[in-house]
Amino acid sequence: MINYPKTTLPNVVRNELELARLIQQSTYPARIPAVEGYAVLGDTQPASWSNGDFYDAVGLMARQGQPGFVLDRRESVENLLLVLGDATGHGTGPALIATELRAIIRASIRLGVSHRNLTRCMNDQLCEDLPDGHFITLLMGRLNLERHMFRWVSFGQAPLFFYSARNHQVQMLEAHQPPLGLLPSAADYTPTETFFEPGDAFLVLSDGYMETANAHQELWGAERAAEVLRTQASHGPAAVLQALLREVNAFAVGQPQQDDRTFLMILRQSD
Repeated sequence: MINYPKTTLPNVVRNELELARLIQQSTYPARIPAVEGYAVLGDTQPASWSNGDFYDAVGLMARQGQPGFVLDRRESVENLLLVLGDATGHGTGPALIATELRAIIRASIRLGVSHRNLTRCMNDQLCEDLPDGHFITLLMGRLNLERHMFRWVSFGQAPLFFYSARNHQVQMLEAHQPPLGLLPSAADYTPTETFFEPGDAFLVLSDGYMETANAHQELWGAERAAEVLRTQASHGPAAVLQALLREVNAFAVGQPQQDDRTFLMILRQSD
């Protein structure tokens, strides 16, 4: 181990943390591939230098003559893989876990691994790698243009929010499985298929939003998040994001951000 002089240690640490932050930021998607008729937006706001949350968006195309999907690098795609993950805590340690999981997902897509096998491999690897008490919640799903369908599975990432434009209501959806890295893989799971009509929206938030506390240690909560989606969905994902940040910060009344906040939203645009 190198023993840095005490007078230079703060600058060395600061520079290393800044480099880690820049490397992690470079793994976020520079742009989300377009899906005709949909608006998709992701955003993440770390609580410190590094981020224990992550999101990703990857274009997919069906494999020729074989089941499954492979990477689609076109600017506009018909299948879009969307992921939001949240590692226990925040800071450098969780950031390493989040970056590892994102790398596993990307590598598996390049190899054409099925989503079912991918989730099993992710869980088994994290069970081996993570210290006791550490885990990752994860939402992973595929948006399909032809069927206007989002086929998704959630590992402890809940609640999820689905806005129906027809009845102007928000439904809260629960997770399918425990978080990744806690228990051996389940023998099987059945993904949920959510179908979009024009104006419908699907929203995923990490718990840094819902667990924002005010000076009285009251939590902002999922009901407030659902109400923001209900009132703002018709204005688009950017409006929902800005309203969420505005409402959360107003609720906290100057309290420092305690956890990473990550946002991922799908909106089927009105005809």
